Amino acid sequence: MTLLELVVALPLVAMLLAGLSTMFFLLLHSCLADISDLELQQQLRLAATAVTQDMMYAERAKIEEDGISLWTSSPSSLPRQIVYRVRDPGGKAILTKNNQPLTGGSIYGDIRIVKFQCRKFNEKTIVLELAGRNAFTGKILVVETAAVLENKRSGGGADE
Repeated sequence: MTLLELVVALPLVAMLLAGLSTMFFLLLHSCLADISDLELQQQLRLAATAVTQDMMYAERAKIEEDGISLWTSSPSSLPRQIVYRVRDPGGKAILTKNNQPLTGGSIYGDIRIVKFQCRKFNEKTIVLELAGRNAFTGKILVVETAAVLENKRSGGGADE
């Protein structure tokens, strides 16, 4: 290979490598964004499932401006209160159950709660709306579901 061939081939190889590395990093970013959006979906789904399961076994619920309080009990125990709230530590809104985080940051994504609302549909049914935003991609996902309080004792139900 002559010096002239080397001078012509080296920039072409450099451009080819630059193009391949750009494609690699774009693909990597796309994969990380997809994984982060899946984390958003999973965290919201698990949080909505936890809230609705507790609602289904609640004897009484009190809907508050910043969350919901539920009271459950078993035949051998006293009523137990479960409180769901959105907390905002350091500007990152997370959903908590009795002050323990249900959503938030993980290795896969930084999930922030933008809406947590419960509303009474009828005497025994509560509608839950939960919305979260992926801080990495900016995507917002909304989960809406409903739960019927079993209301095992008289006087229970949903309060506003």
